[in-house]
Amino acid sequence: MFKTIGGFVGKFFAWYVFFILILFLGFNKPFAGMFRSVGTMVFKTMWHNVDVKYKPSYSAQGIAARLRDNDTQIQITNHNLRLPNGYPPMGSVGTNSRLQAYLPIAMMIALSLSLPLALKRSMFIMVIGLVLLCMWILFLLGFVVVVYGELSGIGWYGFSQESKQSMQEILEIILMNQIGLSYVIPFVLWIIIIVCTGDYRQIVMLLTEKEKSI
Repeated sequence: MFKTIGGFVGKFFAWYVFFILILFLGFNKPFAGMFRSVGTMVFKTMWHNVDVKYKPSYSAQGIAARLRDNDTQIQITNHNLRLPNGYPPMGSVGTNSRLQAYLPIAMMIALSLSLPLALKRSMFIMVIGLVLLCMWILFLLGFVVVVYGELSGIGWYGFSQESKQSMQEILEIILMNQIGLSYVIPFVLWIIIIVCTGDYRQIVMLLTEKEKSI
């Protein structure tokens, strides 16, 4: 059993390192571009007269810094309000496409492809996992936009001060644990999927059979 578990862990790390290397070797910019395009497409017209655009941010220097720091600015314009000069208020908040999306997606794919199951079944689990993970990522990005809008005075929901305070605390907790969540969320979703689909039974059976054959 331990050899089989060790094989799973080894395959997982091999896949995960492979995806990290791809990021370092040039996939960083294309992925960030896709991240911004999807973000703009999803949130641009989600709220009435509120324009949301995802734009590049190249303030960081060096490979390590670029991977760690924000590479995207979420620009928010609320056309429901007007400043004294007649223009709508605008604001922007930074985000990191690697921490928010790439690392969780890479982990979900690596976990799924490392399962001791038939490739077709592993792919099925991976697709479900990616759908759920993308839903979480979009929810989190939408939450960031709404909270920032409310806290910066350009919000459109008009939450009470108590609600704003609670939302700010939740957002701060999420942002402070962003790296940890990039690993925890896909792992938890992956566990839930293999339990709900019943695939954990086949995994346990395979582990037991291999242990008896040793």
